[in-house]
Amino acid sequence: MRILLLKIWTSSICALAFCCSTYGQEPPLIPEPETGQLQSVEGVLDRTDDNEFVERLASENTPEQAGSCSLFAPTNTCKPRGCHIDCLLTPFIGVEATYLKSNIGGTGSSVSINDSTYVSQPQGFNAAPRIWGGFGIGCTPCFVQLQYWQLDGGNGYALNDPSGRTWAGTNTVGASTGALGLKAFDFEIGSKICLDRICSTAVVTFGGRYAQWDQTSTIFVAEGTNGDNLDILGAAATNVSDFSGTGFTSSYLLSHQIACSNWSLFGQLRNSYLWGNQASGAATSATGLSFDEFSSASAASLDLALGDDVYSTMWISEIQLGTQWQSQLQCMNASAFFRIAVEFQYWDTHSNSNATSFSFAQIDEPSQLNASASANSGPLDMTLMGLAVSTGLNF
Repeated sequence: MRILLLKIWTSSICALAFCCSTYGQEPPLIPEPETGQLQSVEGVLDRTDDNEFVERLASENTPEQAGSCSLFAPTNTCKPRGCHIDCLLTPFIGVEATYLKSNIGGTGSSVSINDSTYVSQPQGFNAAPRIWGGFGIGCTPCFVQLQYWQLDGGNGYALNDPSGRTWAGTNTVGASTGALGLKAFDFEIGSKICLDRICSTAVVTFGGRYAQWDQTSTIFVAEGTNGDNLDILGAAATNVSDFSGTGFTSSYLLSHQIACSNWSLFGQLRNSYLWGNQASGAATSATGLSFDEFSSASAASLDLALGDDVYSTMWISEIQLGTQWQSQLQCMNASAFFRIAVEFQYWDTHSNSNATSFSFAQIDEPSQLNASASANSGPLDMTLMGLAVSTGLNF
């Protein structure tokens, strides 16, 4: 896998280097106002002392209504960006709202009270903003960009009984809390490739990424009875895991124009491979008390486990599939866009950081009671699925 990934990234770097180095070697051609023949930009620049020529050239490239500028230019097919006199740095920016539901594996907590088991599970969707920006490099299709994405899923956990019952009895109380935090920061170079013959545009990027994963969940359940005997049982479990590391990231986007309109279908794939440190922790406790008129009994157990691996690795894959509206702005060398897409993410760590904790308490007299708690925190495995909506200015 590492060899294949290295080959893909090497190919991406070579493609970017070739595109950025060769683009613009042949100056773009523009029409000569007097004859209509094409000539290079250098030829135009050599005649900038000819005021009459410059005025006519400007009149050929302004909107039909002199002195005004409409917001959007007519829809054009995909063409490589030409070299304009003012094309030094072309800024672009995008903002995106993602709404994702997580499914976490490799870590979890559960407790059991008198053979009824309860688990802590993440619930619902979490909002996660993404923002990116950068600038085009001179008169080339190459660009530099920064991107940041963050998800904070605090207290999005619920207590469930896998047997289908909400609670084992009305005398049972419990609670579950948890948090999930994800961050990713990218610095990349990229290139836009226009595929005129199939009305499509490809964008390739390559760069570095810093990512962070923080996850914790806690579950507590207690049960009491007050009949012939007074019985009290309680169990709690907590697991904690986090990863932070740096590495490489690359992305590939392909959009296809729909019937020469402003709408297009697009798909985007991003892969990242990181090296870093993972720390894990698990703690459990179980307690039982039983009283009757003549005797009493108690049992308790407490356990703690920790793990750490500074040579952990993480693989992250992100996929978007959706539709985009885009229109070229007539007053600047950029296009406005709006996207809506489904998004899927897969986060997977390979680590020797394992922490497993188990506690058990049992009483036979005067009542037969048992309580247990287990927590596990190991290599992380998570999927995220949901919706992404974005807007901004494209390079």
